[in-house]
Amino acid sequence: TEEIIAGLSKHPDLFVTARNSSFYYKGKPLKVQEVSKELGVRYVLDGSVRQDGDKVRISAKLIDAEQGYNIWTETYDREKKDIFALQSEMMWHILREVRTRLLDRGRVPDFLPEKKDSIEYTETYYILYRCYKERTPDMLNTAKELADKLIEIAPDPWVYYMRGSILIALAGPPNSKVAEYLDEAEKDAKAVESLDKGASLAILGQLYLAKYEREKALEHHEKALEYLEKALEYYQKWAEISPDSKNAHFGLGFTLLLWQRYDESAKHYKIGTDLDPRSEIQNYVFMGISYSSPSPTGFSNVVEAKRELEMASMPPNQNNFLAHLYLTLIYTYEDQMERARSHAKEILRIYPYFSTEAYAYRLWLPMDEETIKFHKELLKKAGIPEKSSFNPFE
Repeated sequence: TEEIIAGLSKHPDLFVTARNSSFYYKGKPLKVQEVSKELGVRYVLDGSVRQDGDKVRISAKLIDAEQGYNIWTETYDREKKDIFALQSEMMWHILREVRTRLLDRGRVPDFLPEKKDSIEYTETYYILYRCYKERTPDMLNTAKELADKLIEIAPDPWVYYMRGSILIALAGPPNSKVAEYLDEAEKDAKAVESLDKGASLAILGQLYLAKYEREKALEHHEKALEYLEKALEYYQKWAEISPDSKNAHFGLGFTLLLWQRYDESAKHYKIGTDLDPRSEIQNYVFMGISYSSPSPTGFSNVVEAKRELEMASMPPNQNNFLAHLYLTLIYTYEDQMERARSHAKEILRIYPYFSTEAYAYRLWLPMDEETIKFHKELLKKAGIPEKSSFNPFE
């Protein structure tokens, strides 16, 4: 029990009650609803261990205390040869099931390592993931060190994927080792291909998007489009061989968005968010932008676009600049000026020195000059100044 509590507690997306709190109920005939209420949790993990000579039977169940039903139950029969290896294996199974049932809506997660005989391996992976999500140079370097350590222990395909993601993040400005990091990421993609084709394609998709962004920033437009074409190819292959991978669809949706293939992009974002309704809020923003299909004459599918963007701009995501930006554009286009000005005020609250000039300068989505001009006029009408006395983007 202690090992399970410790292991689950290291997961960045799970709140687990402390050992002392949960042990208080051990052996007591209390209703699960009472335990849930007193501890302030919705889900309760319960189990038992029975021994018969050299054999051991471990039963586990995950209970939704609010609804009063079992989400998952399983029984494991094992030989009691190595108790520590057995603990590690049970920890792996339970952690996987808890994550799958609670966070991944019953699907096998994309990025959980397969190594079952080491609690430390899985725990280290989650620490690595948490460091990667921080995205600061120090945290990224720590994440890379942890990934190197895990790959040395066991070459798991999704640890390779995470290291590739870390290397690509480290290759961002102002790092002087860009080429070195990108080359390392490509080597990881080749190294993992024999272990898991999907993981290899995932690394390559990310890698060529990063190369596209780099060449675009350098205004090497022809080379940038060449890399964007490669990214699209890899994400399409990944989605084909892994149709239940939310991240394959999100990667493909984003790449199609950059190609301005808006209907196809929205389709893949919809698949991804259906697979995981709890996915990162930015995926809903990109889906809303895809639905809107920006053009020099206006927007399409505004009902669907506003639905996703409004949801993405509500607390606790009220500082989502992109959501407010596109809602301002769409509401102004519809001449719903009260709502447009409300979102324009949110833009200026988040970035006080934002201007229509800054919009054109910081544009990340490829657009023709006519569309950019049209958007600047809409933003100006909603109350965004043409210029600011101080522009932090310049």
